[in-house]
Amino acid sequence: MSFLKKFSFILSFCLLAMISASLIFIADQTPAENARAAASDNVHGWAWSENAGWISMNCDNKSCRNDAYSGQQCASDADCGGEASSCFDDCAFRDTNYGVNLDSTSGNLTGYGWSDNAGWIYFGQTGNGFPEEPMHWARLESGTITGWAQIVNLGADGWIKLSGSWPNGVTVTDNIFSGWAWNNNSSGTGIGWINFNCADTDAGGCSGHNYSVYINNTPQAVDLTKTDLTYCVNPGPKYSVKRVKLEWTFQDDPGDSQLAYELIVDDNSNFSSPLISTGKVYTSAPQYIVPDAILAYNTLYYWKVRVWDSHDTASDWALSASYQPAAGFTTYKHEFPDSDFSWTPLNPRALDNVYFTDASAAYGGASINSWLWAFANALPVASTTPNPGPVQFQQSGTNATDLTITDSDGYSCSISKDVTSQMSLPIWKETKPE
Repeated sequence: MSFLKKFSFILSFCLLAMISASLIFIADQTPAENARAAASDNVHGWAWSENAGWISMNCDNKSCRNDAYSGQQCASDADCGGEASSCFDDCAFRDTNYGVNLDSTSGNLTGYGWSDNAGWIYFGQTGNGFPEEPMHWARLESGTITGWAQIVNLGADGWIKLSGSWPNGVTVTDNIFSGWAWNNNSSGTGIGWINFNCADTDAGGCSGHNYSVYINNTPQAVDLTKTDLTYCVNPGPKYSVKRVKLEWTFQDDPGDSQLAYELIVDDNSNFSSPLISTGKVYTSAPQYIVPDAILAYNTLYYWKVRVWDSHDTASDWALSASYQPAAGFTTYKHEFPDSDFSWTPLNPRALDNVYFTDASAAYGGASINSWLWAFANALPVASTTPNPGPVQFQQSGTNATDLTITDSDGYSCSISKDVTSQMSLPIWKETKPE
């Protein structure tokens, strides 16, 4: 073979390889912008095209996956019959995260959706070349999504019009998308109608596949507080002061609720050695009661919490180590005092002298240094001495007697007991018979 023929053959081969590589690149291009985390994108769920199949708006959407099959939406592996055996979210399944976001201020949609058959679907806001009015990317205006998105692989033939002359374009009501978008062109290529909510379909509605596109902002846990429980209950259970209730407020889109939480408690502000790590706890209750056996007296503790909303979207850690100061609380030095007292006589009569004896106990080296007595239907009506008396109940019946004690560390407890006084004996007076 001559040199020119060899050179021509090599040149042709190289050109063919370059064209093939270009086609491969175009068919599977991954825009740089969609490398952002899906958690920053608030549009979720699925749209449906008869020609392109499922269109996912966020990689946290779950679908059935194995080597031979992908695309059917699911909530668990049990939803994946036939060839599909496992339910994955796309964030875990793919190397690149993706998502669509709707800005609440401007109304602009940004980011990328994904179709296994059509590839990346871009929602703006960079670039132009729109085929007709309106000359802007997808935007929410007065409840209607106007403008354009684009199937990246189809280039100029990939324009998707979100609303137009047809009566049911794409709208948003109470964070739920509805309606139809359209992709077609003069050459007859394109994927046709794209539906954003199964409730819009005529055949079967949502009975076959319950899908929609919806806005779901990331939830928050706010107003973290430590609440003291009732440590002085008498009669009744008396809890240790190391038994602490931690509470927060769940904050999210209107109508959304807490699905679960995770909470960590540590005596280090960097949470390097957790004493409590609950894992994901499924409950709507925004609180956690720390068992009293875990914490120590007179110790500073830090805690943080994150929550999941009803769509299973997780919040950031609330007041974590990266947000200073971390939420903290200090346990009490020791237990609260036990308030108690006795009296004599045990069954007095009205107007008898009754004497009270304090039987309270203090803990942790503290001593009781304050007594506040209150007597119902009696004289005196109150006292601040440890052992008051004489006290005279002025009538027969049940007389509430209250005692509040305070120890030398300022910890107080109260108790109330009923003292029952009997009718007083008649007073006899001897008189001379007449």
